[in-house]
Amino acid sequence: MFTSLSSGVRQDHNKIARGYYRTDDETTERICHLLRPKNQDENMVIFDPCSGEGIALLSVKEHLGEHCTTYGIELDGERYVSSYNKLDKVLHGDSNYLVAGAAWAGLMWFNPPYGTAKNSNDKPFRLERQFWGHHASRVIPGGVLVAILPDFLFYREDAQMADFFSRYLEPGTWSVYRAAEDQFKQIVIIGYRRHKAENTVSEPDVKLRDLLLNQQDDLPELPNTAVDHPYLVPASKEPEIFRMNSVTKETVAMVLPKDKGFMREVEMVLQAEHCNHQRFSSVAPVREGHIPVLMAAGGLDGFVQDDSGHYLVRGTVRTVLHVDTKESLEAKKQAKEKARQKPEIRVDMGKNLGGYPVQSTVSDKPSQITTITTRKHETHIMAWDISNDFDLITIE
Repeated sequence: MFTSLSSGVRQDHNKIARGYYRTDDETTERICHLLRPKNQDENMVIFDPCSGEGIALLSVKEHLGEHCTTYGIELDGERYVSSYNKLDKVLHGDSNYLVAGAAWAGLMWFNPPYGTAKNSNDKPFRLERQFWGHHASRVIPGGVLVAILPDFLFYREDAQMADFFSRYLEPGTWSVYRAAEDQFKQIVIIGYRRHKAENTVSEPDVKLRDLLLNQQDDLPELPNTAVDHPYLVPASKEPEIFRMNSVTKETVAMVLPKDKGFMREVEMVLQAEHCNHQRFSSVAPVREGHIPVLMAAGGLDGFVQDDSGHYLVRGTVRTVLHVDTKESLEAKKQAKEKARQKPEIRVDMGKNLGGYPVQSTVSDKPSQITTITTRKHETHIMAWDISNDFDLITIE
């Protein structure tokens, strides 16, 4: 059941370099020794917000039994396809944009991307904290949390994460272990989500918080056999809403042949995009001359296919200011009238550098030059021939 499904040493190394740390098989197997269904005959829903290739969650499902439904999300297209073939319900996209309710998962497998990013204000933040903020609420009260995280996250990178966990898990029910694979300095935190009254703030479990912040004592290893008092995964209902407001080509390729209701989901996505981007239909048929403008404005961005091939099209619009100088009609008229008259001369008596008086003539003749600024929109369209090794096609 726990046979390794690694993609190979080189591919695994490349994924690690990109911040992807798949839960190793031995750690997954030992965590399963700590889990058991609370009721064998009731359905359980387990969720992984960063499902990767789906290997870990599939192993948990096989361990818990047939009454188990798996939900996952994966950003990478290749890993999404792999995950889709293993799990029951998988979405392709950014996990932080999931549209779903709270309190529906009986177990959440939480192994998010590790690392630091920057927000729009150029302030750094930890990815683990971002994913926690979006998905901690998915677990039902009394449900099981399994978190695989780097140990330095708590005592070096983000101390507030220790406070979050100390308020989230039921006191006296949690356990903290060292992961079986020590390469990434990971720890495994497992426990039940607290039951708490609405609109109240839980007091932190000081013992758990201090353990995560200090970690001076050696953490125990995960058990290599089934334990006598495992964590019981409760029954839970599947979420009423579980979708993304985007559709990718990988999603279409995987879902369309199998799911008859998929076109309804596509319709909902298009409706959401219409509301968000205010793309209104043309009141008249689009003429051939309109197509470059639509492409450049982003209205036709994406994949386009005709009888000759399949293309990826992208367009941009740039506003350019053209400054021009010309003589206006009014200025010309005034010039003709002034030409008939002797220009007014004002004499300014002054002295030059040698001390001798000089006379300068100043004309009140109006300026005949007018500056005109014109705002123009330059369109730039690029297309790649997908059927011919992505050759770039120049479109004027």
